[in-house]
Amino acid sequence: MKNDIVYNKSNAIEKYKIRISQTSKRLFVSLQNDNNLNSDKVQRLADSLCKDFKCLSVNVFFGGRQPNSTNERGKLKSKTLGNYASVLRQIKVFKYTAKQNKIVASKTAINTFIHEFVHHLDYYHSKLGGSLHTRGFYMRISWLTENLK
Repeated sequence: MKNDIVYNKSNAIEKYKIRISQTSKRLFVSLQNDNNLNSDKVQRLADSLCKDFKCLSVNVFFGGRQPNSTNERGKLKSKTLGNYASVLRQIKVFKYTAKQNKIVASKTAINTFIHEFVHHLDYYHSKLGGSLHTRGFYMRISWLTENLK
């Protein structure tokens, strides 16, 4: 029952009614092409966005290898690019690819951060009481990404 309520609330929100600061926009654009991306740089974007949204801060970790699963022949079945822990208010974006252990492209890393940050907003800005991958959730990601460009 609770998930139905969260699902419906999430679907009803397609965009945010806030202005994104020039600081957040500059950080977003610069980090998408940063070949030396690190936790501190992504944390600065998170801090700026939390200020824009007037929500509780979130801690960012950029590192580690993408957790993954393979089939019986060793072929990649799934991988995790990042995750969000609401109780800890922590976003993890994995720095190294699942199979080849190469550094993830900065644009992919920042887009993963934005996805996880919207989970944070669901809890601490929109007060949804949960965060589900609904149509509204993906609309909010699109809205935030477009408004950061």
